[in-house]
Amino acid sequence: MNRPPIVADSGAPEGSEDYTTVVLFTGIRGPAPEACRNMLPLAKASNARLILANRRDYAATIRFSAQERADLFSAAAVVKTEPDVAQMKVLAWMRDRAREVYDLLVDIVRENKIPLAHPKANTGGIVVAGWSFGTSLMTAFLANMASFPAGDVDLRKYLRRVVFLDPPDFVLGFPQLAPMPEPDELPQGKDQLSDLPLFFSGYFQHGDLDDPDTYETRAPLAEPGPTWLKLTPEDIASFLDLVPGDLRGGMDNTLMTAGIATGAFAALRDAAVRLSEPEDDAVCGSGSGSGWDAVEARHVWGDRSMAAMVFAMNCMRVELEKERKAGARVRNVTFARVEGANHIMPWDLPERTLEAILRAS
Repeated sequence: MNRPPIVADSGAPEGSEDYTTVVLFTGIRGPAPEACRNMLPLAKASNARLILANRRDYAATIRFSAQERADLFSAAAVVKTEPDVAQMKVLAWMRDRAREVYDLLVDIVRENKIPLAHPKANTGGIVVAGWSFGTSLMTAFLANMASFPAGDVDLRKYLRRVVFLDPPDFVLGFPQLAPMPEPDELPQGKDQLSDLPLFFSGYFQHGDLDDPDTYETRAPLAEPGPTWLKLTPEDIASFLDLVPGDLRGGMDNTLMTAGIATGAFAALRDAAVRLSEPEDDAVCGSGSGSGWDAVEARHVWGDRSMAAMVFAMNCMRVELEKERKAGARVRNVTFARVEGANHIMPWDLPERTLEAILRAS
């Protein structure tokens, strides 16, 4: 396995014996160290160590091998003709990515004096988070973590929480509230490459958060303006890595398309939050795994983010309530609202974002 690389590390708070280690993966088209760098100097004051990790195929990472690419492309190739086969292929591919996350966390524990987790005190241990499309890694990790063989490090003693940081609806396998706007529908109206970041980084005024029909799906606010307009050319150049998300066969774009079409993202969400009966095997091969069920999942969302992100929060709440009423065993899923935050909250509101990741349940 090729573990994701650590690309930035705030270091441990000096003298602390109960600090929390936050490991954060970024989303599509954006390298973690730059988009999240404003959070790094805030970590120690929050009794935390912040480690930024890049997902595979991005800059400074190990690119996917020819075989790994072929495995995902083979799933995409049979989405329409053999959807069940395609889903199994995507789930197997994501299980490998989850194993890489697992191995990285084990290495972090092994190579550092990481304090043990104390969930009741909300201290110590590891909190692992995936921002935006990076949430697909988190659902895959939760769905599969109990199935990975334990070595010299028992990760159950360290893993406290897995965070979905402002994911869109489709990454969690929910129906999309609204399709992405075409370039000529965007307020700035130039071309897709320049306009989509303006849309993604906009601030949106939504209506009743319990009523998705009142969400703003198209027009961001003029004030505050999109984060993208506040960035320097150097910031923009360092933020973007377009190859994995390229519409012409980029690995992230291929995964996104196949994950939606096959229902794999929905299966991963279900396996991540719905706990199996002790005698049953979990979906995606996770197994019940004593101790793993206690790991909390947290959904962090910005109330000025795009409609797809607010809708994801709404759908998750509704889904969990339905499962509980049906008597299903579900993971402890908590929600943390970041008021006034858009989708680029790690850059615009780093202190609030870190607090939402770390705050007590």
